[in-house]
Order: sequence, then structure tokens, then C-alpha cells
Amino acid sequence: MGRPKKLISVEESAVIDDAYRQFQYGARMLEKIIRKVYALIISHNRIHRYLMDRGLARAESSKRKQRKWVRYERAHSMSAGHIDWYEDATSNLKICAVLDDSSRKILAIDEFATINTENTITVVERAIQEYGPICPLRELIMDHGSELGAHRRDENGYWDSKFKQYLETKGIRPILARETSADQR
Repeated sequence: MGRPKKLISVEESAVIDDAYRQFQYGARMLEKIIRKVYALIISHNRIHRYLMDRGLARAESSKRKQRKWVRYERAHSMSAGHIDWYEDATSNLKICAVLDDSSRKILAIDEFATINTENTITVVERAIQEYGPICPLRELIMDHGSELGAHRRDENGYWDSKFKQYLETKGIRPILARETSADQR
């Protein structure tokens, strides 16, 4: 099945042996070193296979297992939306967009001079006016941005803000995205 494996030539094996002896790195680093120092292109997968055959590398079970992947998109359009801001550093352009979580269609988008709660509400209101009569948005997934007020949570995870109150008056349930390590800094 698949493409046949390309065997390591005598020249390539000599280069890999020399690079490994000299630098004592794994396949990914050796790939870069071989490309730069020896001007030879050998993929890290082929280097790793060669090193494993020679007993210089081992397969790590944690890297071989199937990754758990969770599909986060909703099955039905307009059951949930995503809202986020984008700021272009070069042009100082600030854009807020609401996307349908299922189809990824942009429901509302606008450019602003500043990122704040009022402008965020303006974009959500535009999405509600455009698509609310067809199919009302039930949930809105968002990050922990200050313009949403979600960065001020108590020890129980509860938060209250002007934006959250606005969503609740429109019958939209706010959902905070899981925090990443970058968000917690």
C-alpha cells in the first residue's frame, strides 16, 4: 500500500552516520544539519528509519498512538456561532466577525478604529438582524477577551459583563472557549 519506501543510498548512509557521530541529534535536527552542512536533502522520516535500523534511535509509544481529535463544529447551521477580533499590526485595522460554527459562513463582519464592547455588540446585532428571522442564533462561542468581559471571572468561573447581559437578553447562551496556556499568562 502507498508509495514504495525509498532506500538509503551508500552516500546518504555515510552522510547520516557522519552527521550523527558529529552532532548526536535526532532525525529532525539531522535533516536540517544535513541540508545545510552537506547540501543533501534527506527527509527526517528516512533518517529516523535509518537510525532505528542501526539501533541509534527508538520508536516512542507516546508519539505513535492515535491522537485524540475532537470535532468542535456543530452539526446544524445557526446552532452556534464564533465571535472574535482580528487586529492587523501594519495597517492598525481592527475587524470583528461572527461565523456560523457549522458552515463557517461569515454572518457579520465590520471594521472599527477600536476594539470594545459596543463595537462587538454592533456586529452581533447585525448578525441577529440578518439571520435571526430565518434561524435565531442559540449559542455564541468566544474567547476570554476584555471586550467581552470574560476575563473577569471569579473562582467558580462565573463572570458578568455588559456583553454577556446583552447576549442573554437576545436569548443567546454565551460559551467561553477553553483557555490555552497563552491565555493564562
